[in-house]
Amino acid sequence: MNFAVLDLETNGFKGKSVVSASSIVFSDHGMILDFFNRYYYPTERPDEGAIRVHGLDPSRINWLRREYSYPKHFADDWDSLSLFWEHNHVEGITVHNLGFDTSFIPDSAKRNWKWWCSMLGLTDFCKIQGKKGQYKWPKLEEAKRITMNTFSADENIIRTERAISSHICHNSLSDCLDLYSIFIRIWKNRPDLAKFIFIKDMFIQAKWEQYEWENHCEPDRYIWSALQLSLELARQAGLEKKEQKILRSLEKLFPLG
Repeated sequence: MNFAVLDLETNGFKGKSVVSASSIVFSDHGMILDFFNRYYYPTERPDEGAIRVHGLDPSRINWLRREYSYPKHFADDWDSLSLFWEHNHVEGITVHNLGFDTSFIPDSAKRNWKWWCSMLGLTDFCKIQGKKGQYKWPKLEEAKRITMNTFSADENIIRTERAISSHICHNSLSDCLDLYSIFIRIWKNRPDLAKFIFIKDMFIQAKWEQYEWENHCEPDRYIWSALQLSLELARQAGLEKKEQKILRSLEKLFPLG
């Protein structure tokens, strides 16, 4: 049985466009099988507040897409994500804050899948005190910390986690790795909490606006870290073709000597 986790970075709140989409597929034993990781230009003017959070301005997006030929906008490529899950025989998809992320995905791309929201599903498990004596929704990092402190994992899962040492705050692929660590422990120890369901969340179409941007950004530490993270994940999944392509990107952008 295979599962997936999904995370998106966006150009603001609901109704905006997606600037990165990542998903990791793994077996119910925790073996990472494949991953999806793409960067997209926003369809509306770049939101400076969102960029301060995830760091993905159009210049960085441009560098991270340089060796690839998929569509420029997520609105024209969402079916690739659905085909990725179909190809990998995914049984259920975990998202933190499901209602937010799935609002960017058209109904035709999500209606055939069962979903689990780790934020809502782990609220009573995490028991983080909020207002009026009620438990608050756990942030992703809170859910990870509590889950990992509560449950151990198989040695092969721990080895995988240690081998992927790169971590980028508010990066969709990095957040998917956190979701992987959360879900596989829940599935092994409290599978009753992972209640996958079909959903009918509203899709909000992003606007299309004209804007200009200057591609003056040189490859920097952020771009190197993002590529390195993908490289480590490709190696753990045994995806040699992806590994070689990422290595070529690293060598072109950051030549030795």
